[in-house]
Amino acid sequence: MSLNMAQLETPEKAFWKKLRGYVLGNFLSWAEPKEEAEA
Repeated sequence: MSLNMAQLETPEKAFWKKLRGYVLGNFLSWAEPKEEAEA
């Protein structure tokens, strides 16, 4: 990732990146205990 890419990042892109990270974090925290219970 170059400096130009970082400079081109818009608030909208930052929002979607944050939202995606939030959703992925929730999914992993929900999926992990389920996998442990099945094991």
